[in-house]
Amino acid sequence: MGGGAGVGGSGNPGDAGVDGGGPPCTGCVELRVPNPGVMGADVDTIFIFEVDPAFDFSNARITYRIKVPTLTNAHYVNVFSQDSTDDSFDGDFKALNETGGFVNSDDFVDVVYDLTSRPPVDLIDVPDAGDAGGSTPDPADFDKSRIARFGLVLGASSGAEPIIVYVDSVTFSGVARADVTFTDGADGFIIHDFEPEPNSEIIHHP
Repeated sequence: MGGGAGVGGSGNPGDAGVDGGGPPCTGCVELRVPNPGVMGADVDTIFIFEVDPAFDFSNARITYRIKVPTLTNAHYVNVFSQDSTDDSFDGDFKALNETGGFVNSDDFVDVVYDLTSRPPVDLIDVPDAGDAGGSTPDPADFDKSRIARFGLVLGASSGAEPIIVYVDSVTFSGVARADVTFTDGADGFIIHDFEPEPNSEIIHHP
């Protein structure tokens, strides 16, 4: 997955919920990915926060507070991070059903992405100009001390129903970053420009 800024999320198109009864949540974002239902196609869109400059997440736990309106084993979320090499990716896959911790469509669930459990990057020996020896992080390894973006992948392996989740907040422990509460907007949450499903959206519900 390449780096770079993503496509911006949408504005708030109105507060009507799925059944016209008001917004599905307040102070939250709604992530929507159309699902064309093409046989054998894996549909997904990547939603990210950019980190510039890259930041040390070695001791971080990132908690996404998520609600799912439709529970199904055909839809999934993958909470992830990517280091500044743009090649090394790490994530946790969860089905949007009871197996993934979503037991009903009414309650928000804490989805924790724990970087403390990931090993530190390996170091490789690199002789310096004076042959005194030295070491540098192995660029082939995922380096949690140099995180350049994090977020979630929302996708489907089958079916034709749109993939929808509501995110109430993104909070952090073990790392000096401000929590994201989506009170006034999407707070820097954007759609990554790596092959998003057309018409994917980030909708803010005040």
